[in-house]
Amino acid sequence: MRSFHTADSKRSAEQTQAVGAGRDAVEVATARYQEGKASYYEVLEARQQLFPGENTLSRIEVARRLAVVQLYKALAGGWENMEASARAQAQITPPAK
Repeated sequence: MRSFHTADSKRSAEQTQAVGAGRDAVEVATARYQEGKASYYEVLEARQQLFPGENTLSRIEVARRLAVVQLYKALAGGWENMEASARAQAQITPPAK
């Protein structure tokens, strides 16, 4: 489990770094465009290259969070107990007016 976590953290860190570099490229392209040193095509191209990296980073984050939820469920995280407690509380507590 630890090796998976380490590999996943490394992958996430690498992707975060790549997205940061992509955002920097967009900022540089935008600055060059605003100074009249580049066409807007350069800005669009930088953004187009950034989006897949952001998408990959979000997928990595979703996968990590889903893994945590699955781990809690596998270790009997208490979802059933929380639901039963919430139902019992709802039956005892009158609705607020």
